[in-house]
This record gives sequence, C-alpha cells and structure tokens, in this order.
Amino acid sequence: MKNLKILILLISFFIVLFINIDKDNSKKEIHLRGKIVTEDNVTVSYTQELYKLTFFGTPYDKKRVVKLLDEINREVPIDIQSALKRYLRDKGEKYKVLLYGLTKNDVEKIQKILDSSESKGFSFVLSGERRVYPYGDFLTPVLGYNKKKIDTATNFTYLEGVTGVEKEYNTLLADTPLVRATDLHLSIDFQRQRSLEKELIELKALYDAKEVISVVLDDTFHIKAFASSNRYVPNDIHRKDFSNLDIHALQYLFRLDEFGSLVGDTLYLNAKNPKYQIYADLELNQPSGIDLPYERVYNNENRDFKNYKVNFIQLVKAYSPFYLDGYIGNPKVAKIQSTDQKQIISQELAQSLKKKADMFFGAMPGKRVTLEFKDKNISADIYIKGFTQNNHKYIQAYFTIYYKEEIPFDVVVKSESSASNQYLEATIYSKKDNHKIGTVIQSINKYQANRRNGSEREIVGIYRANDGNYYIDTITTKGTLTASCNAEQTYKVETFEVTQNGLISKGLRSFDIDLI
Repeated sequence: MKNLKILILLISFFIVLFINIDKDNSKKEIHLRGKIVTEDNVTVSYTQELYKLTFFGTPYDKKRVVKLLDEINREVPIDIQSALKRYLRDKGEKYKVLLYGLTKNDVEKIQKILDSSESKGFSFVLSGERRVYPYGDFLTPVLGYNKKKIDTATNFTYLEGVTGVEKEYNTLLADTPLVRATDLHLSIDFQRQRSLEKELIELKALYDAKEVISVVLDDTFHIKAFASSNRYVPNDIHRKDFSNLDIHALQYLFRLDEFGSLVGDTLYLNAKNPKYQIYADLELNQPSGIDLPYERVYNNENRDFKNYKVNFIQLVKAYSPFYLDGYIGNPKVAKIQSTDQKQIISQELAQSLKKKADMFFGAMPGKRVTLEFKDKNISADIYIKGFTQNNHKYIQAYFTIYYKEEIPFDVVVKSESSASNQYLEATIYSKKDNHKIGTVIQSINKYQANRRNGSEREIVGIYRANDGNYYIDTITTKGTLTASCNAEQTYKVETFEVTQNGLISKGLRSFDIDLI
C-alpha cells in the first residue's frame, strides 16, 4: 500500500511538471519573424504562429478517438490516418503528438470541439512559425525564401533566410536572444512592381527569351521595382523552380566591349575639366553595393574598359550618372539603407552623355552581350532608358537573356548593284552537307518585319517561329505598281519557309519600308 501511494505521488508530480512545462512553452514570449512591407505599405511577407495538438493521460479507446478526429476534420482538414497512427503508436507512452502545423484559427475551432465533447488531456503547444506570401510569386527572386530550422533547446521550428531580401536581412527579421524581430520596409513600389512583372512576361514571349529582368532606380538610388519574368512561390518551391531561385542580375557576368566607350568618354571629358572626381572607374571594379546577397563580381584591376567583366547591376550603377544628373550611388531595396550617393560628373556632362547613351542603346531589346557563364550558349541584350516622373528622375534597364539557338543553315550575305540601286543578296546553305538551298534579295529579320524598329537580334535574317519551322522575310515589289523612282515605290514583304529542300513562299503582305 505504501509503495502504491509513492507511485501515485510520483505520477501526480510528473503530471503537474508536464502541465507546467507545457504552459511555460505555450506562454513563452517568442517574437515571430518580422514582416516585409513595400513603400506604399503593402505587406508582401509575414509569419504565422504554428501549434501542435498533444495528448497526455490515459488513452481513450480507438473508436472514440476516430470519432473525435472525424469531427475535427469537418472543421479543419487533417490527415486522420496519420494522426490516429501517431495516437496508437507506442502504447506505453502517455504523451503523444497528434497534429502539427495548426494556425491560431485552427486551434480555436479544434478547442470548441474538444470542449463540446468533454475530451480531456488534450492541449496545444506553440511549436513553430510559417512564412506567408499573400501575393504568391510577387517580387521573386529578389524577395527570396526561407528554410526551417529547429531550436533544440525549445524544440521550436523557426525560419532562416536562404536568398534575396529574406537572407540579406535575416538578422533584422528574425527573433534572436540579442535582436528582437523587426519589420523591414522596402523602397519597392507595389503597383509599379506588379505592372513591371506583367510587362516582363509579355516581353519574354515576344522575344522568345530565357528570362527578362528589369530594374527601376530613382534619383535617391533606391530601387522602385526589380522584376524577373521567371518567378516562383517562396513557400511552394518545386524542381522546375530551381534554376530561377538565384538573382541572375547579380550573377551573370559579361564583357563591357563597346559599352566601355561611353565610360571612357566620361573619364576623358571629365579630365579636361576635373571639377568632380571619378571614383574608381565609375566603381566598375568593385561590387555594386546593392543590399542583396551572393553578388558575383570579377577582379577588373589592371584591365582596359572593354575587357571589364561586370554584372547587370554593376552596369546600371555605372551608367546612372548619365541619367541622374551626374550622381552615382549604391542601389538599395530597403528604405533604411543609406545609398552613399555622390556627384562624380557635372550635370552638363551628364546631359551630354545621356544623349550618347540614348543613341548607343537604341531600341528594345538593346545591345547584345555574350555572358561569361558555364553555359556558353547564353547571351543577352541590354537596354537602358531614363525618364522623369513626379519631379523625380529615374533610370530603367532591361536584361533580356537568351539561349543561343543553333540554326541548321549558313547564310552568306553580299551587296550587289543594279542599274538603279544597291541591294543585299542572301544565299542560304545547309550545314548538313553544304548544299545551296536558295537565294533571296533584301532579306530582313523578323523584328523589322514586325515593325520592331530594326532590332539586330537576328543578324542573318533567318528565324525560328512558334511552329518550330524556319523562315526568312524579304522586301519585294511583287504585287505592287511599278513607280518611276525609288522614292515613290511601294513594297511588300514575302515570307519564305526555309527547308533542307528549298525555299517555300508563304505569301505576301503589306509593308511600309519607312518604319524600319
């Protein structure tokens, strides 16, 4: 009898101890990961508390537990079989965990069911946190994502940033013994960002690109929009998303080549009237200073400009003085960050160089560069423009990335003369056996043919359409009235399908030569 009393006292002690531990854990002050908020006060990332449903005591029979779980499932969708399996497992153990990942709303619903059924021994324990992205793939990959980690001391599952803003500001956002979780306010404009993301999806389809990236920088050097056509939902990442998790604007390198000529002009003209100091070659030989992780930079010391290797954001920063009154600064996505801006060329020189830059970049999709990357078949176009809005100046740049496509034809283009004018003649050969397929006069590329202002993306004129076939467009006077001089002549475009067996005409359509 004495031993029985001691046993009962010990059981009572452990029950009280467990209840106190449970209460302490549930009441422990844990500050959840901070929110991420846009400049116009839209929350784009926040955290929910997660709870688990536990049981301690003498087990109910299986039939009653099944009935209880069924009632819960009507209000909160759960995996009944898994919960029942956990309940029945290790019958000697009185403490069991039935359900994981419950929100506050779930807890309230389940508690009502437990109270109405007079079920005893159940309790809820705060067990972790879940990141919520209310706008899905908005601002990715710049926003980044998190991974789960377990605090072994408290058994609390917390979040840690892996890439993007979530990584760069992990210490600020996370609750640690030294730092209390804080909200992060970005300089991103929500509506401008949404509009840009939609535009880039359309441009990707138009240019048949691998990815299109764009950044909008204002005259305080804070980023107002930073978008990619290739995005993912941060808390629902699949294998197909893996190649898009990194910020390629910070990681793809390319040679400056003729881009360096404008930079060289800046140094030369400034040297003639050195009122302002040029800082380290427009700072192209150092990281851009952007507040995002994993920026890839190249050691450009002791190289001339055209051999510099830079990433997209480095180039945007270097060209910013031309568009932003001679100032340069470190691009930032967080409002709390100083951009360290300084004037390095005069406003007059900036205006002069802006005109040169506008002529240099021309129309979309922009100047072609070859990326210095593991995949040698990747290239890109870069286009930069400036604009003024609400008394602020902005610079916007586009980075259009392609897989180089191996066209199975060679084209030899030469200039020929007739009695009245000069014209281009393109002869097409098969790469398989070098046999001649055919010749066309005045070939043009598909963007000229579709009035894309003469983009030089398709130098040879042959392009692959959505149907998988190859075509070439030519200017012709077929189907038009012959004029007395070239100035009065009208033209049409004839499209040929290029096959290994010859050129097949697909018909004529109207065309205004003045638009190319």
